[in-house]
Amino acid sequence: MSVNLGELDDDRTNDVIEGLQTVDDVMGIEEGDMFSLTTNPPDDVGGAAGAAFHSGTRTLYVNPDAATGEDRRADFEAGFLSTPDQQGNIMHEMIHSKHSSAALSNDGPSLDELREDNFDSDEKEMIREEVSDYAATNGMEFVAEVGAGVLSGQEYSDDVMELYDDLGGPEVEA
Repeated sequence: MSVNLGELDDDRTNDVIEGLQTVDDVMGIEEGDMFSLTTNPPDDVGGAAGAAFHSGTRTLYVNPDAATGEDRRADFEAGFLSTPDQQGNIMHEMIHSKHSSAALSNDGPSLDELREDNFDSDEKEMIREEVSDYAATNGMEFVAEVGAGVLSGQEYSDDVMELYDDLGGPEVEA
């Protein structure tokens, strides 16, 4: 794996390391999960909020200018995100990595299906109430938000976890 985090300050670098360590401790980070970690965005990622996983290049991009601290916590408290900190953002992106690998190799929903807005109004309401507004975007974001939430100690209803499993979410335990 190649690593290029030269543009990150020490606090942001520590957040990245802590997020990756949590994923590795709980789920394991395998060679195929990620090929590179960088602060240089792929062409089609642009200004990601905090981080982005590019499934085509298997690259985890960390935005050195992303909101942290109080701004990120405000997004969490407003219900937009499932985790309050940058470590949660890294966990979210690593769930994307594991989920996209699984979607490419199993009989569950395809990546294209997961990227579509396929939730009905009742599901969206449940997701917004229990997980986050961002999770209600599509199956990919739902799985990443729930997975990161669980890794951060959040607990969700059986209905949320059943939907997570139905969408091929990787096994997570806090």
